[in-house]
Amino acid sequence: MVLRDAAGAAYVVVAVAFAWIALLTWRRRTHNPGVALSLASAMLALAVASLADAVAVGAPGEQAAAVASLVIVPAASVATGALVCLGYGVAHPQRSHRPWLLGALLVEPVLAAAAVATNPAHLWVYRGVGAAQMTGSADWGYGPAFWAHAAYCYLSLLAAVGLLAWGWRASPPRFRHQRVTLAAAALVGAAANVTYLSRVLGAGVDPTPFGLAVAAGLMAFALFRRDLVTLSPVARGLIVDQIGDAILVLGPTGLVLDLNAAASDLVRSVHPDAPRDLVGHPVCRLFDGQLGPDVA
Repeated sequence: MVLRDAAGAAYVVVAVAFAWIALLTWRRRTHNPGVALSLASAMLALAVASLADAVAVGAPGEQAAAVASLVIVPAASVATGALVCLGYGVAHPQRSHRPWLLGALLVEPVLAAAAVATNPAHLWVYRGVGAAQMTGSADWGYGPAFWAHAAYCYLSLLAAVGLLAWGWRASPPRFRHQRVTLAAAALVGAAANVTYLSRVLGAGVDPTPFGLAVAAGLMAFALFRRDLVTLSPVARGLIVDQIGDAILVLGPTGLVLDLNAAASDLVRSVHPDAPRDLVGHPVCRLFDGQLGPDVA
């Protein structure tokens, strides 16, 4: 009972953290709407799933706990799908808005929602004593639809990590750090959940909330320390490399998002002591204030 109470409290804390990250990400959406929408959606879905987990392990009423257990399934589907969109947007900034991708990623959450809504009739998602009557959810087992859902979520996470790894070597160091942080967050949360489902630590021990807490911390780090939304890659092949003149691509806050070789040479002619990696630095500092008061 003590372990369940501790897990419930941990899930509540994690839910608040994810909701907070989602809110702050949404407030920054003007900098990069695609990345912000994907990240905010993933964080909000994880907040809902974590809150449902808290109710499932800590609610005094059996039916409330049973309903919460069912809510976790489609919420997890939405979260992993949003992470795939996030990975796609980071890997292909020039093609981040693809209706077919959004449509494809909505199929499984819709099917999952339909499956959990009708679970008492077929017991494909959860089964065991009380599953048909929506009672005793702590003792339910998993049906074939649950394992299919779990496989989808894990494959989606692997796809998201693969997209983040795409072009990693060719990216500037600042963008590499963003990708590594996001990939680590996804993998840590997934590893904790796999550990729980496999019962490696025993049936009464659930490391998922603590894995999600680490994931939330990494997401917050990516958002605030790695400038995930305000500093995002541009379509280099379409904008930067095809132009022979000096080109600097700036974000709304004046940070350098990308530049070509001619621009790098220009910066170093003005500022010989400029950092080796110019991406992510304020343009006014790179030119030692020579750009005038209108450029900050």
